[in-house]
Amino acid sequence: MRASKTIRRSRPSGAGADGARALGVDYAETAISLARSRYQGTSGLSFQCWNAEGDEWATLPLYDVISSRLSYTFIQEKEKFLKDVRDHLVPGGSFHVMTPHAVRPPPERRSAGITAAEINELCHGWTAVKEHDRQKLSR
Repeated sequence: MRASKTIRRSRPSGAGADGARALGVDYAETAISLARSRYQGTSGLSFQCWNAEGDEWATLPLYDVISSRLSYTFIQEKEKFLKDVRDHLVPGGSFHVMTPHAVRPPPERRSAGITAAEINELCHGWTAVKEHDRQKLSR
């Protein structure tokens, strides 16, 4: 998994001024090192090298929000990943995915996007789904 973020809201020690805590995880140690140096001293923010397909989800607490940014397409066992995400959200929690559609990039980069079938799989089983077109949002 290249990049994903999980966020947990609570009020333990080390929380930000508003009581929030955020945990950023990434598969690449270099990305974690860069994030740690960039956000050093930010209250309530921590980082961990972690692989969503190889490391134990059981060691993680429940989260209000889980976000997968530009990494969902690289998940090999998407059905298992989605189950793990659901199992680690508090009731009413939300899962946010930012990923390209396979039809939009140039042909040589289409493997970096998800297909219509994968979008249907991603959306299945949630109480609400909203899809936003990044290109339309940036206008």
